[in-house]
Amino acid sequence: MIEIIKECLETATRSWGEVALYMENILTSGDTKQILFEDKTFSRSTILFWMISKIDQILPMISDATAQWAWFARGNYLFQNVSSVPSTPFEDGGLPTPEMLEPILVQIRRLNDCKAEFEELRERARSLRDGVSILFCVSSRRLLIQYRFSVSRV
Repeated sequence: MIEIIKECLETATRSWGEVALYMENILTSGDTKQILFEDKTFSRSTILFWMISKIDQILPMISDATAQWAWFARGNYLFQNVSSVPSTPFEDGGLPTPEMLEPILVQIRRLNDCKAEFEELRERARSLRDGVSILFCVSSRRLLIQYRFSVSRV
């Protein structure tokens, strides 16, 4: 059972890491400058809204994975003194050793690191999105002033 949990957590951690890397590449690519100069259909800033919404969905999934491990560990007395365990939770009659649990704890730490990375990516995407909004407002204001000026000259 412990080996299955470890493999699932490794897969989840690797997958979330790949998603975070993909999003990081979007934010650090040369196209970032393109995001700041929006076209009339707002297609460039749409990716920022997409990224923020996806991260908002990802963060609870990561939290749930770590919470599920904590619930399983508590329910099976994995970190308690053997003498205080009411019954042995594993078929072979024993509890896993700390050495057996360490790979899982490593994955839990990596998941928490992924969560922190996604939170940082979300903040960076929000900052870019807000910057695009401000630039658009300034640009719109300029156009409005130019329009008023040209109308008043007619």
